[in-house]
Amino acid sequence: MEQFAQLLADANDAYDRDDYEQAIVLFDGAVAVFEANPRPELRAEAAEALFYCGLVQGRLGLTDEAIVAYDYLISLFGLCPELAVLEFVAGAIGNKGAFLSRKGRFAEALTAYDEVVNRFGESTEPDLRGQVARALLNKGFTLRELGKPTDAIAVYDELVARFDQDEEALAIREVVATALVNKADVLGELERHEEKEFTVYDELLALLFDDPEPSIRLIIARALLNHGIALGSLGRSASAIDVCDNFVVAFGEDPEPSIRQWVADALTYKALSLGLLDRKEEEFAAYAELIERFGEDSDPALRERVATAMVIAGRARNRPKWSKRLADLRRVGAAIQRRRVVSSPRAGHRSAR
Repeated sequence: MEQFAQLLADANDAYDRDDYEQAIVLFDGAVAVFEANPRPELRAEAAEALFYCGLVQGRLGLTDEAIVAYDYLISLFGLCPELAVLEFVAGAIGNKGAFLSRKGRFAEALTAYDEVVNRFGESTEPDLRGQVARALLNKGFTLRELGKPTDAIAVYDELVARFDQDEEALAIREVVATALVNKADVLGELERHEEKEFTVYDELLALLFDDPEPSIRLIIARALLNHGIALGSLGRSASAIDVCDNFVVAFGEDPEPSIRQWVADALTYKALSLGLLDRKEEEFAAYAELIERFGEDSDPALRERVATAMVIAGRARNRPKWSKRLADLRRVGAAIQRRRVVSSPRAGHRSAR
């Protein structure tokens, strides 16, 4: 038992140092010691070793090996009743689905996600509920990859209905927020704009707008900016301007680099929208605010945004045709949306070590 404990401790230490090759060797060593003497009181730790071995293999691009590790974990411990073991079993099934999806084995991935939901969907344990939420999120993405957007929307709706009241668990709040953003993206692809702009984003903002967690704020900021751009693309420039103003008020002092870049995007999009409405004084005030905020910034991405805005502002002083202003608005809006983060199936990382 002492040898097992030492191997597992050394493996966790290597994992925390991002020394993944060494971590695999040590996790494998711990599993071998357990196999030689499979004592019941070590099952949770052995399941942990196999779980992280698969996770590390996946991070190193060894997807097939990761799937094998998870299959082995499931075969050894899938019927164990202990919660500490089942948490790793649920994680292994869900992560196996994520790795299968990466390899394009979508039908098998969907089977794995459904197994997580069917086996653990009624659990009240926070960790297992988190695994179910993650499985549903990944299932929705996989259905999109299969060209089944309506089915993906149904899965996102199921996820939100199950978990939108889970206010205590950060991991679940992140999954709910991501599901709503993904649903909005699918509705946009289907050109169901009314649902996208006035239902999904409103629901997301109502649920989580005041959440103080940085990871949630990142998702909310991205969603609010997308909301403004989408309104502008529908010809609702005044509403888009209001959203951009709200964005700058809510996030203008946030130190997160991505959010600071989005503040610059919001000011640029606001200025373009004001120009489209021929509100010249406000248009140039927005450009001036952008330059004042970020003109001397050391972030290359922000300097690029300032340079782009200055070029557009220079053209605006020559009073270009309305069609040219609209073209600039659409081009900038499309560029901002291309920079968004797309959620794809991710292997879950359990931190309870």
